[in-house]
Formats: sequence, structure tokens, C-alpha cells
Amino acid sequence: MVDEFLSLVALHWEPVDFNGGTLYTNRLKPSMSSIHPFRGTELPSLRQLRVSSE
Repeated sequence: MVDEFLSLVALHWEPVDFNGGTLYTNRLKPSMSSIHPFRGTELPSLRQLRVSSE
């Protein structure tokens, strides 16, 4: 199941606001784009992922 999800998602760092703790989602379908706050350990985990991927 994880492999199926990863094949649908491509994470780019530009929409991640590390200072504000939010993620901007740009919807491709006829839907509204939005801003989502990070909670709990999501933001520290993304920081670690970003450092390890550079």
C-alpha cells in the first residue's frame, strides 16, 4: 500500500513552509487549493527527510 501511495505523490520542498509549519497544496483537479498545518512530529520528520535527501 505504501508503494502505491508513493507512486501517486511527488514531494517538492517549495510548498513546505518550515518556518510557518504549513504545506500549500495545489490541486490539479477542479478543486480548491489550500494550506494545511503540520501537527506533532510531521514537521521535524520532514526536516530530517530534507537534510538526508540533499
